[in-house]
Amino acid sequence: MTQIDSPRLRWPAEEFYWALLDRSLVRRRSRGSDEQLGYLFEPLIPQSLEEIHAVYEPLPDNRILACGASREALAEVPEGVMRLTPSELPLFVTAAIPDLHDSFDINRLNLLRGDFLPPKLRKLRRKWAMLMAFIAIACALIVSVGQARRATMHNVQRNEFNVQTATIYEQVLGPAYRSSALPPALQLEAHVRELRQTRSNATHIEKPPNAGVTLAKVLQRWPSDLFLETESIHVTEDAVHIQGKVGTAADAQAFASYFEGMEGWRLQQPSLRSSSNGVQIAVRLSRESVEAP
Repeated sequence: MTQIDSPRLRWPAEEFYWALLDRSLVRRRSRGSDEQLGYLFEPLIPQSLEEIHAVYEPLPDNRILACGASREALAEVPEGVMRLTPSELPLFVTAAIPDLHDSFDINRLNLLRGDFLPPKLRKLRRKWAMLMAFIAIACALIVSVGQARRATMHNVQRNEFNVQTATIYEQVLGPAYRSSALPPALQLEAHVRELRQTRSNATHIEKPPNAGVTLAKVLQRWPSDLFLETESIHVTEDAVHIQGKVGTAADAQAFASYFEGMEGWRLQQPSLRSSSNGVQIAVRLSRESVEAP
């Protein structure tokens, strides 16, 4: 047996055990495990399966080429050899498949794998696995930090919205609204009804619309599942202006859609402007004109 102190070693075909295995005997849609193929290979060799180390490569004609060598012989391979392959295919294989010599890469029959993987490659694989594990852990940490920051941002935006909403309610209803069991939106609507009842029905003087009614409609339609960093809410007789900042353009369009179809008001095309940390949105509602009877 030739032994050469080189990273690549080739032995003559006679040093190996060979067989052509029927691929139809293994499970369909599977290349077959080494254990399954070993059971097919063992009856064709003079030694037991435990005494040899084999590799298996599929062939184009629905057969599998088995190539094995004695474990005792493989244990004598010089240290530093990275690949051990046959120097050529045996004659019975090339005779059975004439064109295999040109189409098959014999370097695929490397027996230094599995139990006989060279120590250097084994160490390299171990380092590669540790590197992949470190990268996976780092990616998981980055994702976790990003989610935590996003959750914090949403909480901050929600708190800002709640503070601004509470300020508006206090300006319209007064500080006493906090002690009522009714939700602030219903208190605002009741307050609007009271204001309407105090007005004289006999007067023909056209009075401007009440801003509280409009604000109540806006707050009732305000989305609870989409956070807007509110900058201003301006209500006039004929228009409502909302300005703020959201995360994406899709969030901006979704926010504007909540006010579409609001009774007595028509939604104008929202204005969007991208910035470094989000999308600026300006929503404008115009009062629909009512024709005189």
